[in-house]
Amino acid sequence: MAFFNAENFPNPGKAYVCFLDIMGMQNKMKRSVSQSANYMFKLHATILSAWRTSGYENISVYPIMDGAYIVSPQKENLMKLLTNIMQSLTEDLLAAKFSYWFLVRGAISFGEVIHGRDIPYNASLEFSSRVGYKEQLLIGPAMIDAYKGEHNAAPMGIYICESAFQRLRGIPQNWKWQGNPKIKIKVEMSKFQKKLKEYYTDWLTKDDNGDGYDDERRLKHFEQIRCYFDF
Repeated sequence: MAFFNAENFPNPGKAYVCFLDIMGMQNKMKRSVSQSANYMFKLHATILSAWRTSGYENISVYPIMDGAYIVSPQKENLMKLLTNIMQSLTEDLLAAKFSYWFLVRGAISFGEVIHGRDIPYNASLEFSSRVGYKEQLLIGPAMIDAYKGEHNAAPMGIYICESAFQRLRGIPQNWKWQGNPKIKIKVEMSKFQKKLKEYYTDWLTKDDNGDGYDDERRLKHFEQIRCYFDF
């Protein structure tokens, strides 16, 4: 077992954390590994492009298989990046057939986190021999809060967890990224709303989509998007 020096472990800081992921990925992967991999790489490429375009702005991104944790001590920077990510994904959906659609959603929390980059290499002999490994780590209860809050978000929406909602005054819990006053949305949202409604209406009428969702969950998702996008 590798020796770990707890005395060198950094104290946690506080930040906004967004958990963003692709909906229904487990069932998508069961149906087609190659197609699900395509979805994952598209999402991560979109995140990286938006992150680079925003100038990084003191934001950290921790990719996971079908999503990412996105962390920032400044809420404005995080919400700007999320707006750009969601806008880019929306543009891609409008240009694709329904058979190639994949939807994402996310949740923002606030709380304690420890960045792996802040753990000194002398905390563990293993870290000192594997340069870069610990920089991929994120630890903290804010991750759990965001992960659990994600199911409250509408498809293609962002939910604000209670821990962050208390600090983001004037912003509703079902935050509408397309209404971000600091970014001019280039995508035609009325067209996207129409397409999204058509997509979900078709989804609801199919007896078996092979997606693992029962009728109750399908109806819940439709109600979420109806409220979020003002159908």
